[in-house]
Amino acid sequence: MSLVERLCEAKAVSRGLLSYLPAEVEQLTLRTDPIDYARYSYSVWFRHMTVLYAFGLRQYPRAIAELGPGPSLGVGLTALISGTENYYALDVSRGVDTDKEVAVFDSIVEMLKTRQPIPAFKEFPRLQPQLERYDFPDFLFEPGRLEAMLDRSRLLTLRKALVNPDSESIIRYVAPWEQSTVSNSSLDLVLSQAVMERVDDLPLVYGTIASWLRPGGYTSHSIDFAEPRTSLHWNGNWAHPDWLWALMRGRRSSWGSRLPHSTHAKVIQAEGLQLVADDVVNDDSGLPRQRLARRYHDLCDADLAIRAAFLVAVKPQ
Repeated sequence: MSLVERLCEAKAVSRGLLSYLPAEVEQLTLRTDPIDYARYSYSVWFRHMTVLYAFGLRQYPRAIAELGPGPSLGVGLTALISGTENYYALDVSRGVDTDKEVAVFDSIVEMLKTRQPIPAFKEFPRLQPQLERYDFPDFLFEPGRLEAMLDRSRLLTLRKALVNPDSESIIRYVAPWEQSTVSNSSLDLVLSQAVMERVDDLPLVYGTIASWLRPGGYTSHSIDFAEPRTSLHWNGNWAHPDWLWALMRGRRSSWGSRLPHSTHAKVIQAEGLQLVADDVVNDDSGLPRQRLARRYHDLCDADLAIRAAFLVAVKPQ
């Protein structure tokens, strides 16, 4: 791709590239409807839990951390309302007004009370992981368990923790995430949704996750390698030379790392975690190898075609 082509393409996408949010969430941000956030978050949580259940997580996680919650704590709220006891929301900067999250909380409560099915492809066509079925996941709950979690006094306690969090709260929202006080071997689950593709130092983050997890704990990550806001092609982020990519990033604290799928898989295992699920979405419609920046000419054929992946790893007992 010539310099003129790169600059023209950068100009064409510049109006939309100032956000690092997943496309699904970016649209929700424009609407700012608590029900939209609630439905998105509910779908994310139960998609992760459905896949994790299939790969051995049979007890509801008591303590979890979410990396990069973005504009809403809805994923963690869904987890807490349905049975989790402690939730860490860890981000690079604060993007959530917890006072406004009460409406999201209430919407999630109603969805759980009525056992709403998991919002599926029609509503969130790009959301990963994709499931075979989207019925309400009753198999996650022992008989009577969900009803106990929806007890009025318990919900009031969660609401109070949401509005008035403190250092001992069951909800701990920390940004920047490096200031968190998560204890080693204290978490049952660490998850993220369209976040890990923004991480430059994968060994640091995956290594930290490994230290936080108790033996037998799980980590799950939906990773989107596409950058539709920086190119007219899904893999156009690999076509930009480093200087142009740095110019696009500017002073943003979070930006695409452009690390391919195989790097994530290798680092996860190098940090002592056992990869138990690696579900990829292939897309051969992107730019061919010869149109990528020189540093990406050596990408393996598999990496070149992987647009998204859902990775699950467990910390060995």
